[in-house]
Amino acid sequence: MVIPFIEQFKQIRSSHKNIELDETIKRNILLKICRRCIFSQLESIIDIFDLRSIDNQSIVINFINEQIEQQEDIIFISQLTKILKLLEINAISFEKIIIPLILKSQWETIKFIVEDDKIFQRKLLETIDHLISTD
Repeated sequence: MVIPFIEQFKQIRSSHKNIELDETIKRNILLKICRRCIFSQLESIIDIFDLRSIDNQSIVINFINEQIEQQEDIIFISQLTKILKLLEINAISFEKIIIPLILKSQWETIKFIVEDDKIFQRKLLETIDHLISTD
């Protein structure tokens, strides 16, 4: 269901370069699409909605922040954090993203976020230590 939508939107976007979606429409589309897409489709979504642009990054950050605070669907949050990683945005604190993932055992997403980044590895260890500390 998502792939035909992505392809259709790509075609519309290429034929009508000046199409602009308002913030509410982008937010609603993100809400629906990101729940149904697989990781390999995230790059297409980023490109279609021009999420790398400075204007749209604030939409993404606010949207992801809201979803993390609601903590309704950890799989969905996992997908959204992958978008942040793909966009190379560090606007949401590491702990705010990682703690819900740890609590819901989303280790694949955690590995994806942390990778070989020594700072993130240290933060992950500190976060886990803080969670299990009895001090």
